[in-house]
Amino acid sequence: MDGRYRILARVPKGQGEPEDVILAKTVTNKVYFCNDPDLDWYQDNVPCRRACPADTRIPEYIDSASLGDYDKSYEINLTDNVLPHTLGRVCAHPCEDKCRHGHEGMGEPVSICWIKR
Repeated sequence: MDGRYRILARVPKGQGEPEDVILAKTVTNKVYFCNDPDLDWYQDNVPCRRACPADTRIPEYIDSASLGDYDKSYEINLTDNVLPHTLGRVCAHPCEDKCRHGHEGMGEPVSICWIKR
């Protein structure tokens, strides 16, 4: 599947990736849509994922866990992280330091380290 079509399939579902911004800006027939990925917006609004060395889709992961869909949450983590059990134990959770909740007066950062356990 052409990269442009992958973007169109993912972004409306809220599953856009940072790479989509780069791809969308470099393809010969640029793809434009109402949710045009903007790398600055992405970094400002999803700083936890940018901080994650495994590039885990943290917002999706937390959302699934909060809804009690632990199987989906595990699938997301397994897709992004080939060693979820091992890295989950040794992770220094840099995402928590970048969590918007702690920086925007919305309370404490989400303790993703404890969600995994």
